[in-house]
Amino acid sequence: MPHATIRDIAREAAVSVATVSRAMNGHSNVRPELRAHIESVATRLGYVPMPPRAT
Repeated sequence: MPHATIRDIAREAAVSVATVSRAMNGHSNVRPELRAHIESVATRLGYVPMPPRAT
């Protein structure tokens, strides 16, 4: 089974990909309850963040 992506999380959480990205990166402009919902969905889907790439 392939890994979940932020697009999968966005679809399940009914939010935009940008909102998922902001929530996962700790931006302060995401409501705490929405961040908790997104993190819950990410955990349920088995989301594993990709490591940063070297440039």
